[in-house]
Amino acid sequence: MDKKAYTPLTSKTPASRRVLSLDNTTLSLLKKQRTEQSRGVVQPIGYNDDRMIFTREDGTPIRLAYPNDKLNEIIRSNKLPKITVHGLRHTHASLLFEAGASIKEVQECLGHSDIKITMNIYTYVTKQLKKKMLICLKNSRNLILQSLVQMWSRMIKNNIKMVKIWSQHILSQN
Repeated sequence: MDKKAYTPLTSKTPASRRVLSLDNTTLSLLKKQRTEQSRGVVQPIGYNDDRMIFTREDGTPIRLAYPNDKLNEIIRSNKLPKITVHGLRHTHASLLFEAGASIKEVQECLGHSDIKITMNIYTYVTKQLKKKMLICLKNSRNLILQSLVQMWSRMIKNNIKMVKIWSQHILSQN
């Protein structure tokens, strides 16, 4: 069997193919990756662009398990809490809810074709948020809010650290 033969996977639904909003730092990293892939010639990343961004040096696709394998290496070497790439997706969605995003905004961000999928998966988050709000109203509101902010701040810092380390590690591999 030809080692270079592969079958690209399609997205689950049309909603899975979407335009993502990215911050300038991420865009810079992606442009750097594209420049390195094209050996100095910057090729724009366009809406209908089917070229792969993360590939092996020869341009063939990486294994599906590769991102989790690399993330696990980073976690072990930096003694970080264990999480998967999919776990980072859930963390992202939870943080969106915590920041006040609507269920519709989170659905679109995650690429769920039906809002019911998002609601079924993240019902626990919205229930937890409601419960925390009731506790805040019953007890010392300021102390609980400070605790929540500190907890989420630590989680965000850990996830940002993991994503930065992971991104740098992946980019250094290419």
